[in-house]
Amino acid sequence: YLRFWPKGPNAYKKLYRLASVLENKLRQPMLAMREYWQVANEYDDSTYREIAAGRVVAIAQKFNKQEESGRIYVSDDGEILPPLDSTSEQDSVSEDSAPEDVLQVTQLLNSQKLLLAAYDKFLELFPGSNLCPGMQLRASDLLYEHNQFAESRIYAYALINDYPESEHVGKAYQLVIEGHFQSKEYDKVEEVNQLVQTADVDDELKTSLSTRKAESLFLGAKELKSGDNHLEAAERFKRVAVETPDYEYADRSLFQAGLEYRLGGAWTEANEVFLLLVDRYPVSEYAPKALYNAGYDLQTEVNDLSGSARLFEDLANNYKESDLTKGALANASANYAAVEDHEGVIRVNELFVSLFPNDDDAHIYLFENAEHYLSLGDVDKANEIYQRFSARFPNNPRTIQANYERGRSEERRVGKEC
Repeated sequence: YLRFWPKGPNAYKKLYRLASVLENKLRQPMLAMREYWQVANEYDDSTYREIAAGRVVAIAQKFNKQEESGRIYVSDDGEILPPLDSTSEQDSVSEDSAPEDVLQVTQLLNSQKLLLAAYDKFLELFPGSNLCPGMQLRASDLLYEHNQFAESRIYAYALINDYPESEHVGKAYQLVIEGHFQSKEYDKVEEVNQLVQTADVDDELKTSLSTRKAESLFLGAKELKSGDNHLEAAERFKRVAVETPDYEYADRSLFQAGLEYRLGGAWTEANEVFLLLVDRYPVSEYAPKALYNAGYDLQTEVNDLSGSARLFEDLANNYKESDLTKGALANASANYAAVEDHEGVIRVNELFVSLFPNDDDAHIYLFENAEHYLSLGDVDKANEIYQRFSARFPNNPRTIQANYERGRSEERRVGKEC
């Protein structure tokens, strides 16, 4: 019939049934695929054409599963052959392979090339079919799995642009972003993420892709850092926390931003991000370090001794268990003394003695408090300190001076009374 009436009124039905017999009865799927192709390409009946094109895709998918599982081998000529020996040259690895951190493009199996061709033909012939978005997504995913990210994006963007209402749009955006991320195209990740945030996709996916954006910003900042672009790196590290505050490394990013600002000589900006870290992530392991750095920079670079002393004091009050607390108190005491803030010196010295009672310097800080009380004109408090000092450190050489000062104070008091 087909030989004599290839364009007869029922030719497409006959050809479709021939393909069906080849596929389902005679178990000759490759021949069946060719007949289905002819139905899809050469006849006008849209129903049979779309079904036939769908069968081509289904057979190609079956070939792909079988070849991936090692049950068959599809040759370059499209022949279905027994699987290749696993030790053949095709499975060998080149000695000149790329470094481990560079993703190599992997070649498609012949069955996968066949499957992509089936997808392409279906998409070309039936662009309005409700099957198209799923095929575009599977094609994009197949190419992504072989690290062919640019090719993968062609299908993903076609899905996004042609079928914006499809349930597959979110996954398509994800493939685009992941491809850019794996290629270390961190600026592109950020650009696409901005599109995602305004797209009609679920909030969970938006949150997930925002995390990818944060990771891209962080890794991009690390690259800038390694290139000694300190201020640029600092800005990008800062953006990680500011734009994605729930990112698991947001506190670390702010700390790195502070360090990069320091290396770039931007002391004010460094101070701001260190204090932002402490404010937003007070229980972070980086918080006491950030507070110490901020205090140290005010002391040594900005010459704001009062501000520095307050930050060191805050560190000691809020992070008593930190290894930095002792040094912070020592710096706070020296800075308060330098600006003649006697009350400030007294506070931090008392805190030092209470936190580190057995430290070798504890007696020094306690004794100095008496002198600061005297500077404030509070003789009674000074005497109280001298008395505490004598009782606590009876064998300390300063005890003699403490008792002497107490005696002089008492002498003056008695003289006044007389």
